[in-house]
Amino acid sequence: MVYNRDLTNITFKRRVCGFSFTAVFHATFASAPSNIPRPTESLLLHVHPLYELFFPGDEPLVLQIEDDTVTLEETAIIIPPFTNHMVKSTSHCYRFLVEPHYPAEAHAKEEEKPLSPSLVMCGLFDGEVKLLSYSPGTKEYLKHIAAAYQKTSPIREEEMGALVSLVFLSLYESNLADAVTARTMAIHDYSVVIDDLFTNHYAEDISLSTLAEKLCLSVRQTTRVMQRLYHTTFKQMLLEKRMQAAADLLKSTEMNIGDICTFLSIHSESYFFRLFRAKYGISPPAYRAKHKKHITSSP
Repeated sequence: MVYNRDLTNITFKRRVCGFSFTAVFHATFASAPSNIPRPTESLLLHVHPLYELFFPGDEPLVLQIEDDTVTLEETAIIIPPFTNHMVKSTSHCYRFLVEPHYPAEAHAKEEEKPLSPSLVMCGLFDGEVKLLSYSPGTKEYLKHIAAAYQKTSPIREEEMGALVSLVFLSLYESNLADAVTARTMAIHDYSVVIDDLFTNHYAEDISLSTLAEKLCLSVRQTTRVMQRLYHTTFKQMLLEKRMQAAADLLKSTEMNIGDICTFLSIHSESYFFRLFRAKYGISPPAYRAKHKKHITSSP
């Protein structure tokens, strides 16, 4: 274990469930001792080149992450590198700056990766903001670490390292079920869910996040699944489906352009015209007139 200490941080190098990481511990106190000032950067929107893991103290912790406000009570949160954030509440909290050291298996193709403990841990640090559950005992571990941080506890360095490992082991155990659920949905199941969405719900106001939620995956993982199974993106597939439906409606109904846009959840007629012309080479009215003429002239 590497252990460094000054007035503002404690640094550890640890290995939990086969997953190695470097973690810098910070504690922010509502009434900080004079020798441990409250970090001023936490009061302003800022970014880090590392992951930041927040745990609330005894009171709710309020964070701003990009344009969203998140309140933590009994959950932790992981904020990925270079994500704007700030602490908005004055309550104390515990936080780790984390640098993951990914195992070689993390770079294998998704379908070739066994669901090992180290990959479950990797899944917590995959570039997405994540809310995480943890066991009740985790708060006690954090309080002991914070006591050493404040220099009010004679706790030994080895014990400190063990407590940090227990904190991260708690995250692993509490979030293992979610990882298993996501992995056990086979590729076949992915395609069933995706095909249903694009067959029966393409006209609704859906997004990549809608699909990610149905697949129990992150947005980034969902994008990779779309590329692997369909060799396209969610947006391209949705627009293709909607333009095909628009062409059928123009040929077989008298719906006006505005109603077709509303039906297909396309909120701008000018945008619809651009999409349709890019797909078919002519405007929607010209397409309708062309096909009506063809029908009229048929024997």
